[in-house]
Amino acid sequence: MERLVSEITKNVINRGNDEREKIQNINNVDKIIEIMKQKPDIINHMLIIEKLLNKKVETIPKLLGELKNNYQNDIFIELAIKTIFESKIDCNNEVIDIVLNGERNSYLISLLCIYLGYKCKNEKCIKILWDYYHFFKARYPEENYKEGPLLGLLEIYS
Repeated sequence: MERLVSEITKNVINRGNDEREKIQNINNVDKIIEIMKQKPDIINHMLIIEKLLNKKVETIPKLLGELKNNYQNDIFIELAIKTIFESKIDCNNEVIDIVLNGERNSYLISLLCIYLGYKCKNEKCIKILWDYYHFFKARYPEENYKEGPLLGLLEIYS
């Protein structure tokens, strides 16, 4: 669905064309990751994900490393997690490591909890999601970070 909307949108809205052309001409994973860090236009997100998935064996470890060790903007985080999810590569242990030992970014952890709910349906993941739900609920009562672990738990039990 997202691909279809992206295709229709780029034909209707005339923006992001220079960026799209630049992305289309890049075959280097590191350069595409650099574009992700620059908050690319949403119109080009699917193109970025598709380019990265074409080299997913090379891409996924780099994205996981960026998520673990470097604070990134929200757009980068979303694109990276979507790419990792779509790659269908088993990254559960690496994602758990990021959640437990990586950058202390509540938004990142919340989104990774959703990922774990879809990809990791074991007792260890359930405990992580449960613990983070309660942590976010207590620590950030006015924010929606707790929704990530909750959605992960709902996916596991649905």
